[in-house]
Amino acid sequence: MKIIAHRGASGSARENATAAIKTAVKLGVTLEIDVRLTADGQLVVNHDPTLLRTAGDPRRIKKHTWEEMRHVRLIDGSPLLRLQDALRLIGSQEVVI
Repeated sequence: MKIIAHRGASGSARENATAAIKTAVKLGVTLEIDVRLTADGQLVVNHDPTLLRTAGDPRRIKKHTWEEMRHVRLIDGSPLLRLQDALRLIGSQEVVI
């Protein structure tokens, strides 16, 4: 049986947030994260097409560039992550995107 941390360890922290990813890495389990494409082709880690639920921000990710999104903070205060930033945190651990 394989244990997969849904949206990082989202039961322990805000989904797809830095803390959830770090917890899943510490637990040594496979991570599942979600990505969305920005207007300029950057992949950001977020489940929904908007930032409303995770950051209280109604903007649609696909309509904005990474430069416009890079200062977004999730409700827990952590930054919105690009996929490359999340993968750095994950390291060599298995991840499902």
